[in-house]
Amino acid sequence: MIGVDLSPKMVDISRKKGGYDELMVADVHHALDIQPDKSLQLLLSADTFIYVGDLERCFKQAQDKLDEGGLFAFSVEVIEEATQVGSSTGFRLQRSGRYGHTPAYIGELAKRFGMALAFQRDVVVRKEQATAISGKIYVLRRTFGN
Repeated sequence: MIGVDLSPKMVDISRKKGGYDELMVADVHHALDIQPDKSLQLLLSADTFIYVGDLERCFKQAQDKLDEGGLFAFSVEVIEEATQVGSSTGFRLQRSGRYGHTPAYIGELAKRFGMALAFQRDVVVRKEQATAISGKIYVLRRTFGN
């Protein structure tokens, strides 16, 4: 299991907890770029995509790096609609400074990058000033032939 975080402090905490084959302080895109194609069985991204608006590159990397049948599991903050300059993008930078994503956007990316929905659950991803922030957990399965 390979763990990746931008924060050296978080990597140190993970190192002390153990359980990882490798830990690296890196950007998620760089960490995936250096993995061989079709070499991963699971990509897990918990509370990461709130810092990434456009998820197209993430989905493309998942498509390239996951072995057939591999799982792509992640969480997002959910928004119902996202528009920028009059056109729908599927994501929006919110007042909190975090990105939210629409379920339709996630579904469109999954289809385009050869993944099928294996699991989805509505969750409260955090509380902010006693207000529940809605989110979703997704598990997508890399499909054959894409």
